[in-house]
Amino acid sequence: MYRKWTTYLVAGLLLFSACFLWPIGAASGGAAAWPTFQHDAQHRGRSAATISSEAPRAMWSFPSTPPAQDVELPSPLVGADGTIFLAGEALWALRPDGSQLWKKDLTVGYDFPRTPALAPDGTLYAVGGGKLFALDSVTGQERWTFLDQQLITSPLVGIDGTVYVGSEGALYALDSQYHSQRWSQPIPELFPYPAQGTDGSLLVVAGFSLFALDSKDGTIRWKFTPGDGKSRLSPPSVAGDGTILFGTTASSVSKGEQSRLYAVRPDGTQLWEALPGAGIPFAPAVSTDGTIYAADEEGVLHAVNADGIATWVYAANGPLRASPTIDSRGTVLVCSADQYLYAIQPDGSPRWRFLLGAIPGAPAVLGEPGTIGVTTMDGTFRFLARPTITLVQPNGGEIAPAGKEYTVRWSTTHLPLTSLVEISYSLDGGQVWVFVANVSAAVGAYVWKVPGVSNNQARIRLRWRIPEPSSEELGEAVSAKDFTLSFNPPPVSSPTPTTSLSFRDLPNEYWASGEIAALVKRKAINGYPDGTFRPEAKVKRSEFAKMAVLALNLPLVLVEYPTFPDVPGNHWALTYVETAYANDLVKGYPDGTFRPDGEVTLAEVLTVIVRAKGWNQQDLPATPVILVEEADGSIRNMQPDDWFRPIVGTAVIHELLRFPEDPHLAKPGGGSGEWSLAFNGPTTRAQTAFLLARMFS
Repeated sequence: MYRKWTTYLVAGLLLFSACFLWPIGAASGGAAAWPTFQHDAQHRGRSAATISSEAPRAMWSFPSTPPAQDVELPSPLVGADGTIFLAGEALWALRPDGSQLWKKDLTVGYDFPRTPALAPDGTLYAVGGGKLFALDSVTGQERWTFLDQQLITSPLVGIDGTVYVGSEGALYALDSQYHSQRWSQPIPELFPYPAQGTDGSLLVVAGFSLFALDSKDGTIRWKFTPGDGKSRLSPPSVAGDGTILFGTTASSVSKGEQSRLYAVRPDGTQLWEALPGAGIPFAPAVSTDGTIYAADEEGVLHAVNADGIATWVYAANGPLRASPTIDSRGTVLVCSADQYLYAIQPDGSPRWRFLLGAIPGAPAVLGEPGTIGVTTMDGTFRFLARPTITLVQPNGGEIAPAGKEYTVRWSTTHLPLTSLVEISYSLDGGQVWVFVANVSAAVGAYVWKVPGVSNNQARIRLRWRIPEPSSEELGEAVSAKDFTLSFNPPPVSSPTPTTSLSFRDLPNEYWASGEIAALVKRKAINGYPDGTFRPEAKVKRSEFAKMAVLALNLPLVLVEYPTFPDVPGNHWALTYVETAYANDLVKGYPDGTFRPDGEVTLAEVLTVIVRAKGWNQQDLPATPVILVEEADGSIRNMQPDDWFRPIVGTAVIHELLRFPEDPHLAKPGGGSGEWSLAFNGPTTRAQTAFLLARMFS
């Protein structure tokens, strides 16, 4: 009997999953601002849904196991930390960026897997091969199993931690602490998706009826059979006041039977029935204001108030394929057989639609704000997100000296690495957009030279642009907030400040004393406990990462998963390396390592500064002639395939390297106007500080 009905029971949204997914209603807030509907239910035109700037974009996809024909898909599960759990012939745990955390092989055997459940203690419960697995959600390691029961239902973690799971003939209550069976209740023809009422009752569909079981001993409290007792029931949902909601699908429409949406009180008595017409095989969804959303087989989304009165309907371009999902703004997400994910506003008007490229097979799930996951019938999980960009610095009302350089910093969320970030400023009513950079990290910065004006204001804006995959044209630009800068007149003159250093091995007349003092003032470098600076000591790559981040005053980036295996979570320089990496200042080696204890070379120092300044790389100028000093002291011409050649050319053109002013970096070559530098050689603390300080001059 069960197998005959599988095509009608596409995976429903379970009430208990709201405890472990990001909130789909209970924490959304803002219900009071929603309009009260006074009009009769009406269809919103089938072509009304359009793609808007609010529509998400596909960030990544993960191919799991394609299901057998006419088999509903397990719904994905998202943990509080953003981990995504996908069930198929295996169970996968994916990070929010799409990388695999772990994989647990499941033997499908008797039946196909079900939607997993996550307990507050981090135990993940999954059904596969007719048995229940209790797994560590972080590592995927087995904690215990419940064997040989030919299980078919999704597991349900109860309010008290009891785990409920059923076979075709019985429902089991398992003690999660002692890994033992508390009770079992024979229930023939049990359907896959149990739920729990607000009074603790276990709600299960079996045959043509809805049963409520006592969670303590499994005894049947009541049984509700709708209509003529021949209609198939959807999985139940529970409203905040305890009302139990489910839909039915008539077994024989030709005989005049009708499908309906039912509301049942916690004591099992009927409250109301509504929406006679097409079948409702999916669990309804309930918003915080009590509005009930039900999807029928003909592709219509119904909105019904708490009294069972229809307020509006929305018709998609194909049959709906799963239960609705409600996001934090009250937007209703529904999947359709026309391969679209529809987003409908609380008043029934379309917000956007997204072409999935395959027929969806399970409800949409919500991740962190602005992210959505959808599984399609080809077994692919698609991760969608709405990209954002936020101006971190400057803040409104800041003072910036006219004619000086000012750093504009931003952060992005879910912005593809193929995107472009642009900055604009407006003076006297005119606006100028300036290309900034390709997006390669979540945090970026741009050094902007403030126009040489006085007593004026400029408005700073950022926007991102994503190249469309089907053409070379840029996608729609979305603007961020506006910030206003007030410009002071440039000073008439400013004497060069004198510096005094307290390092006992660094006299004031030392060749780089001014630059070292400038970096000490910026708190980018300091001395040793014995009072020395050790200007000739070599600089490690990790030390330079810290110096560069502090010199640029970059916001520190905290990561959950370190980027480089040789800079683990307990490494002293992890935050500085990750911040430099996130700002595209440093990169790792082809083998994926960073080599934090390696000595930083002159070429690497120049590379970081060129990247920080945002200079476009250029080839070497004709003069001066730059030569390369090798480790053995030999001198050679710079070759076209030298990776640092455009870096050096850019540094010379922008006067980061100056000749003959830099005798402590360069040596005279054999001919006039020739200078040799040890680009592949390590730099000293004095040389590194000298170059970093010159970046600000």
